[in-house]
Amino acid sequence: FSDLLIGSMVHDIRSILTHLKTDCHAIMEETACGGNSRSKRLTARVQRSFEFLEAALTDMEAFARALPTDREPQRLAALVGNALELAQNNVRREGFDTDVVRIELAVSERIVVEVAPSQVTMSLSNVIKNAYESFVVPGGTLRPGTIHIEATCMDGLVTIVVRDDGMGISPDESHGSLLLTPGRRNKSKRHSTGYGLPIAMRNFTAHGGSLTLESRENEGTTVTMTLPLPSR
Repeated sequence: FSDLLIGSMVHDIRSILTHLKTDCHAIMEETACGGNSRSKRLTARVQRSFEFLEAALTDMEAFARALPTDREPQRLAALVGNALELAQNNVRREGFDTDVVRIELAVSERIVVEVAPSQVTMSLSNVIKNAYESFVVPGGTLRPGTIHIEATCMDGLVTIVVRDDGMGISPDESHGSLLLTPGRRNKSKRHSTGYGLPIAMRNFTAHGGSLTLESRENEGTTVTMTLPLPSR
């Protein structure tokens, strides 16, 4: 019922948004031709608000969408590689230079998991994108830093760790499970919709795994995810 309700709400809001965008774009075009500097700043702010609302609706849909039950063998290294590329493309689209952040990969080509690949790729991408955003500094640039991604196998589980040495999370924003509550935005990240980590946790849990987070302000964040290994 919750999934149906959220899906219906997102559909209705998106329909309203479509009409609003059409009207506002017409106003923006008129402003661009003859508006003053203040009106142009306001229309640019409206444009950014539309983009954020669309991103939030997309994330709400992803969180409410039923998870696929089909699983197929996948090389974990390939999933991580695809997720890294997706995260980097999303970060670049927001105007950041990803080259200043060093990536350390330690994922064996021999590790195979049975998963719904799109769900795990999306989840890993959300976590890696968060790691990139931890290096954002005032002025809209990324500072140099390191994101370390590794995977180890033990006791029938593969453990995937994504660790960064970025800004970390303030004590006010890191109260236990509230950090993974859908829609709870990280105020330090300007593009946060509050759904990235909850989507990742939901997807890993649905695969029989887990997701936990540890963070210290000004020191960095570590996200630990697990997946069951295929039974031999």
